[in-house]
Amino acid sequence: MNTPTTYRLKTQKLAIILVAVILIGSLAGHIFWSLTRQACFQYVHHVLEKKYFNDTLILSHSSDTNVADLVWLSDNELQYKGRMFDVKQKL
Repeated sequence: MNTPTTYRLKTQKLAIILVAVILIGSLAGHIFWSLTRQACFQYVHHVLEKKYFNDTLILSHSSDTNVADLVWLSDNELQYKGRMFDVKQKL
């Protein structure tokens, strides 16, 4: 027969198990979120670094650059083969 004390112990045991499961789930979710956020940050950083590298244009006087493809739009902007570039440095 269930006495009030036995019922209370079962209820407390279930409450402790429920709290433990919630804490473990929260910790697992936090770890998953942290790893996902770090992976996304590294991916975006890599993509932006690659994009900035692809937007670098180096033209020299001795290169075989077709001058018709090069259009100066202003003192610090030029268009080369349909792509826009900012002039950072002139040598």
